[in-house]
Amino acid sequence: MIVKTKKVQLQKKEFIKLAFENLVKSFWWALLIPIAWALFYVIQPNKWWFISSAIMYVLIFGLTYLLLFSVTKNEQFE
Repeated sequence: MIVKTKKVQLQKKEFIKLAFENLVKSFWWALLIPIAWALFYVIQPNKWWFISSAIMYVLIFGLTYLLLFSVTKNEQFE
């Protein structure tokens, strides 16, 4: 018996978008960490709690996007 399939492939931009959305949905709890970090402002009022939590958000989203972008550039991915 011969099985024939169509080759279906997403564009790289579409794959990155869908994968990023799925990662954010599955790791929603990781986004609570910078919020908890910013709540230390109640204990010791200082603007650096908010600045460092913003940096955490940039690192979480930036590194996740960078990871997905670099995976699509890998020749084994294709």
